[in-house]
Amino acid sequence: MKNTITLQKLKTIKTQLEEIALFWRDKNLFDGVLLDVVFSKIIPKSDWIQKILSLSSSSDEIRGIRYSSPLASGTHIFTFFLTFKQIEDAIKNLGSAISIVEFYFGEKVRGVDVCPQKPKLQQNPTEEENEEYQQELKTYELHLNKLKQVDWKKHGLSKSALIRILIDSQYVDRMTVTPGSQFTSSTGIISLYNTNLSNKELFTKLGIESNDWDWLDEHTVLLSPHELQKLKKSLPNIICMGCEDEITLSDETEYVPPPASKDSNFVVEDPTDEAIIGVLDTGFDTSCYFSRWVTYENKISSVLDENITEHNRGAFSHGTFITSILHDGPRFNPDLEDGCGKFRVKHFAVATGKNDSLFTITSKIIEAVKSNPQIKVWNLSLGADEACSPDSISFLASVLDKLQSQYNVLFIVPGTNQTESSDHKFIGSPADSVNAICVNSVRFNKLPATYSRKGRTEHGSQKPDLSYFGGDSGEEIYAYFKGIRKIKGTSFAAPWIARKAAFLIHYLFFTPQMAKAFLLDSAVQWNLDLPKRKYLGYGVVPKRIEDVLSIKDDEIKICINVGASKHNNYMIRLPVPSDNDIYPYVAKAVLCYFPNTERRNGVDYTCTEVDVKIGRTYDEKSWSSAPKLKTINFDTQGEGPLPENSEKNSRKFFQKWNNSKVILERFSPRTKGKKTIGDLGWGINFVKIGRTSNTDSSIQAALLLTLKELKGRNRTDKFYLDVQKEHLLVKKIDIESQINLIHTLDQHISLS
Repeated sequence: MKNTITLQKLKTIKTQLEEIALFWRDKNLFDGVLLDVVFSKIIPKSDWIQKILSLSSSSDEIRGIRYSSPLASGTHIFTFFLTFKQIEDAIKNLGSAISIVEFYFGEKVRGVDVCPQKPKLQQNPTEEENEEYQQELKTYELHLNKLKQVDWKKHGLSKSALIRILIDSQYVDRMTVTPGSQFTSSTGIISLYNTNLSNKELFTKLGIESNDWDWLDEHTVLLSPHELQKLKKSLPNIICMGCEDEITLSDETEYVPPPASKDSNFVVEDPTDEAIIGVLDTGFDTSCYFSRWVTYENKISSVLDENITEHNRGAFSHGTFITSILHDGPRFNPDLEDGCGKFRVKHFAVATGKNDSLFTITSKIIEAVKSNPQIKVWNLSLGADEACSPDSISFLASVLDKLQSQYNVLFIVPGTNQTESSDHKFIGSPADSVNAICVNSVRFNKLPATYSRKGRTEHGSQKPDLSYFGGDSGEEIYAYFKGIRKIKGTSFAAPWIARKAAFLIHYLFFTPQMAKAFLLDSAVQWNLDLPKRKYLGYGVVPKRIEDVLSIKDDEIKICINVGASKHNNYMIRLPVPSDNDIYPYVAKAVLCYFPNTERRNGVDYTCTEVDVKIGRTYDEKSWSSAPKLKTINFDTQGEGPLPENSEKNSRKFFQKWNNSKVILERFSPRTKGKKTIGDLGWGINFVKIGRTSNTDSSIQAALLLTLKELKGRNRTDKFYLDVQKEHLLVKKIDIESQINLIHTLDQHISLS
């Protein structure tokens, strides 16, 4: 226990708990209470409270986590649901703790009072050191004797329980009744706290009507203005968060008159077994020349079943533009030839572009993904005009994250656009999806497009991820709808990344995590300009797929797939070639995985953390019998209670809870290699930890590690031979042959 705890603080907490219990007993709706604990700092899992609230060891009582101010001032607020028995036990235990502290310790208690540490005398002490030891020993015995005087049985509390209550209380600022979300809209999608009572049953008690089809899941419901107002009036405390159902889509399409060429001028062969990309967008023009390559399903509106006219063309143009790029975007943009060939597209119309329902869009997206498990890459080029909250994930993004984790698919989403009618400078939903690849747009000089928004998230993930060419004023790109047209926007940058992701997954048989890692890696420059990340993400992806996959002569590139399931700690040894006891390399690593998530946890959104440590190994005779690592980024998390290992620093410097991590060593012509430490080589250590019982039991992670030789020498063959000698299972990927095969099979559209 680091801090001194006052008697008054314990009494205040007890009084607050009594008031909370009284409030909920008067409601008489369910067996328990919702309460907020406001902490004095950002709390790591090791400092989560437990005994003071009689919580279970799995912390299943946690219902939400947020920051104490919109921009994260540096303190946590946890929402808990306790049964009445738990809060009664908590009040009773606090009463016992108060009586012990008041009777035996007075107005305050220190760590040394309840956990005295016996001093140690050094060998061959000086006279002064011996005197100091005797004084410390005397103080220790005084504390020990005082503890022996405590009648633990009489007070109904053990010594360990008292210590735990005192430790819990040191970072608690106050406890209050959960106020509920200050959601101000008259209608919307409401997420409810879990009170261990069916929310439908709770609604019946409150006299609130809802239909089965209004529930997206057991805690998420679409309410009419009347029913929402009734809920706000009767029990606003159970509203975890809410969002407006009507979504205004960010649209940047710039129409130009169709060119002279008509559909009859295009000749396109029939599709065979090309890979399929899923599209979730507005409608599709089934009369276009490449419609045989598209399977179209209208999921929402009779408007999309009508013939296309000037009146309703907006409900079809955006979706058709997107699908034309996914099918064969280089046909209209030869400067953006990517070498990926043509794709089949399964197009689902989930929006009209005007007055759309977020609830309907979301439910149709879920339905499409569940019923099409063969589709591994989904392009969702729809984005909200309203900026994402810094304190919680957006509703649609949270749904995408769950789908990606559950079905092992990859979504590509746009970073959304700054429009003349909007003053939102930060990205809009679903660009904050942590598992998806969020794509911003750049001009051909690789600077941010004029309409780009910047990323802002506080839940462990920085967005956008990547950037690509989406056109801009004066340098638009082209897509097809009733002819070739000029377009610009992040919506049209995203499908180019979807094409590359589909190529990697379907033709090179990469996992979605591997595909994301390769795309991130291709954009990360060795001396990344971090300030530009707010607009560009990790950088601009190369145009051609060969360049995404390229390995330079002076580089060793290793991709490792790890299934973190049974073991929370997993070490891989790498026989990295040395040169005269020097490792002449700098390293770059990209780690990607798709964790379980819980939107109601707010800023602590991801449920699982996979930490990766990379570096030279040493000290194989440590107590754990495993070698330690001298990491390339000085990551010492989990290696002792050092100041630099605070939760705040771990999140800031080591990307803790970020499921897309980039570790990068900067270098210059003067950079020197690293000295070897024994003959243990390099190591990679994966450590999986979880926040709650919702932690993934099994999670797939992909690590892409690049070692750049500082002298420009090629050491790949030596590394490959050494790996085989270590009996490690390793497979070379013949990327060039596979790409050549795809190009041979692909026949491009010809213009007669």
